[in-house]
Amino acid sequence: MSEYDQYLRLLLSRIPSSPNITDEKYITDEFVRQLSRSYGLEVFSKIKESLRWSMKNPDYNFKGIMEEIPHSNREIYQFLKNIVNKL
Repeated sequence: MSEYDQYLRLLLSRIPSSPNITDEKYITDEFVRQLSRSYGLEVFSKIKESLRWSMKNPDYNFKGIMEEIPHSNREIYQFLKNIVNKL
């Protein structure tokens, strides 16, 4: 388990119910603004740090953070990458 899991879990809890979470259309500027407003500056800073870490560790078991998510590890990684691309 990574020290970043708790912050990545906050993002994974926002995965859309759509079967195609890798579609960039789900990660809008408003989505990112809501993250910032929802968690405050300190936690949002940790979220961004966790996202940077996740991009350096694409083979990490992201699915293990929230096993109930019905998506593959690759799809979860792409979802996180789409968020990074909007920051």
